[in-house]
Amino acid sequence: MKVFVTGASGGIGSLLVPELISAGHEVLGLARSDASAQTVTAAGADVLRGDLTDPETLRTGAAEADAVVHVAFNHSPDLWRSVADEAQAVETFGAALKGTGKALLIASGTPIVPGRLATEEDSPFTGDPMADTPLGRRGHTAQYALGLADKGVRSVVVRLPRSVHSKGHRYGLASGLIAAARRTGVSGYVGDGSQRWPAVHHLDAVRLFRLALEQAEPGTVVHAVADEGDPMRTLAEGSSAAGSACPPSRCRPSTSAPSVPSTPSTSRPPAS
Repeated sequence: MKVFVTGASGGIGSLLVPELISAGHEVLGLARSDASAQTVTAAGADVLRGDLTDPETLRTGAAEADAVVHVAFNHSPDLWRSVADEAQAVETFGAALKGTGKALLIASGTPIVPGRLATEEDSPFTGDPMADTPLGRRGHTAQYALGLADKGVRSVVVRLPRSVHSKGHRYGLASGLIAAARRTGVSGYVGDGSQRWPAVHHLDAVRLFRLALEQAEPGTVVHAVADEGDPMRTLAEGSSAAGSACPPSRCRPSTSAPSVPSTPSTSRPPAS
């Protein structure tokens, strides 16, 4: 099928494009800049020039394709603005695809549930105390996408963990820990560092996107999780080594925030 991919030159999209092409799909990738367009073209995809905040461009891409995979996210300092842009993009796709039977896959996050383990059954970020946060708003966007299954869209939400990693690429939110270690010379963690982040390798994540695109039923949620939970202290020690900022002995707890409960997520990918 022909697939319109947003974020086609990004950390996940740049690996998803060749994964789709190698499986026999045709890809149209959204590209904002000349450099992004070159990356998409080099991967073997066609290019649609435009911006994630331009609804007309998004409608054009959706009309030209058999399916849409939305993995773009503007990682700006204004997280509220980025989350609003994402919601607008998904709503634009929803309106364009209603009644078509076409697939819409969007990237979201694994749930955070304070005080206990998170599972596949938990709603993403929509309960207290997360509802009025940017993560909570992302959860509402994911719920909107799933609701499109009742409106003639084969909607699928792929929940990604905090760390999506591979050598030579970004490490998801863990990249922020590495940058902080380089900037400050100290790699910190909250409380005793026992809270956990789930993780997955980039190539496993993009394979799951492809399988979900090809097989998932409308309204499906899949979880791109391989490591159920890496302790934050371990991540801090790894960040210090990756950042060449300080030895693990200098990793230390933060004094500015209380300890957070451990919240790993489990994985249940679709059958292959």
